[in-house]
Amino acid sequence: MSSVEKARIRNETLLKSIQKLNHEIDKHLKQPDSTKFTTLKVKKTFLD
Repeated sequence: MSSVEKARIRNETLLKSIQKLNHEIDKHLKQPDSTKFTTLKVKKTFLD
């Protein structure tokens, strides 16, 4: 696998992670004000 292909796969994975995080943040911000400031749990994924 070329370095360009590896980079493309890594970028696609990062994009999916960002989209998922954006969705979680949007969902979090739509909660009532009393729960808005609770800690948002974020899973970190690392590629080998």
